[in-house]
Amino acid sequence: MSMFATFPYEDRIELFTDGANYTEKGTFMLASEKVWRSRSLPMFITGRGNTGMVHELAMTCLGIAEGLPFGEAVQEIEKHFDKWRETHGVYDGKAFQLHIAGWSPETGFCQFHVVSHQLAENWMEPMRLNTVWGVFYAGPDLDGDRLAEILTPERVRAGGTVFGPEFCQLARETVAPQFDTGKIIHGIGAHIDHTVLSTKGVETRRLLTWPDRRFRKLDPSVQPIIHLQPSPCSSPINVAPPAWVQSPSPVAA
Repeated sequence: MSMFATFPYEDRIELFTDGANYTEKGTFMLASEKVWRSRSLPMFITGRGNTGMVHELAMTCLGIAEGLPFGEAVQEIEKHFDKWRETHGVYDGKAFQLHIAGWSPETGFCQFHVVSHQLAENWMEPMRLNTVWGVFYAGPDLDGDRLAEILTPERVRAGGTVFGPEFCQLARETVAPQFDTGKIIHGIGAHIDHTVLSTKGVETRRLLTWPDRRFRKLDPSVQPIIHLQPSPCSSPINVAPPAWVQSPSPVAA
């Protein structure tokens, strides 16, 4: 399952990604970083679901984008998915989601999302770039009242190091169906990385770590070790209130 969430601001996009890799039964196996950063332009890629497919597509997209302005890179990546659909038709492998964000002087900050299968009650078309706006969240359905307490306008304006730990802990404590199997599990763990995309590039820092033990189920009651301290932030988020885009788990088309 895993999770990621993006919060766009006037001068940046902030991203949260967890690090847990686990079996279909929810047994935690290892931790890994789940964000891929471009070396040549302000751009990152993340995802969840089928780890192998997410990694392969992320590396392919970064390779396509290398040396290009972000706007041109998006066009070339879109052509790659167009060619894939012409060649393969419908994707019938294990479900995944891929998320691309970047910046260019012409377009500003942009976000694009790829789903492997048609999402229930969602407009996104599978295996193509879908443009998304505002806050984007992919993970278990969160309790609305607790979410409202965590994501107050003041805390969101202050930046991810302020609201991020509580937000991610809430996601960790929430169960959801596992991709493909539908098994109800806790699937968020290991750590949370906090990535900031600005006009100058991309930086990722470890926000918090959970002391999860390999070869065991994730324990939602375990509290994290927080590494990053809040820092002042003057730039307001560019949607008020945030436009919350909930991304449900993929289901077969």
